[in-house]
Amino acid sequence: MISHKKYYENRFKFFIIISICVLLVAYNFAIKKTIRLEAKNNQLSELTKIIKNAPERLKYMRNQDKYYSSFIIDNKMGANNRNLLMEKTSKYCSANKISLKEIPLASSEGINDYLIQTNKIRLSGNFVNLLQFVNYIEKEKTLGSVRSLRFYINRDPRVKDKELLLEIYLQSLTKAS
Repeated sequence: MISHKKYYENRFKFFIIISICVLLVAYNFAIKKTIRLEAKNNQLSELTKIIKNAPERLKYMRNQDKYYSSFIIDNKMGANNRNLLMEKTSKYCSANKISLKEIPLASSEGINDYLIQTNKIRLSGNFVNLLQFVNYIEKEKTLGSVRSLRFYINRDPRVKDKELLLEIYLQSLTKAS
């Protein structure tokens, strides 16, 4: 009886070893290649999606480039931008009953190959004339883009007088040299 039991134990061990060998051979010859091809197929599917979207993506990027390049002011004006701003502002103010209070130095910030200059202008006058000045500045592309406006009333306690003030923040984008 012991030999009969031993015979079945050996046969069972032999069956397990043969099963493991068959599974390894099947994996190496069939399953391994299938898994590799499935992964490669997924990569190629992703590339196909990217290629199909390439013309639309290129068109989008060109539009973005045109959009941002419309904000870039010629670099020749970089240092003279404040002088040009002062000149145009003072001419407009003297012709339209607006008082130019202040044009402080511009703050500059460099990002990658670009330089962002922020200029501040403080004016006083009546509301209509100040709005017309804002319209003039917005149309004048060489000075920059209007980023912020602030109207406020300044009360002088000594004279007990009020004046309407306007602060304008202009930003200009130039390519750094």
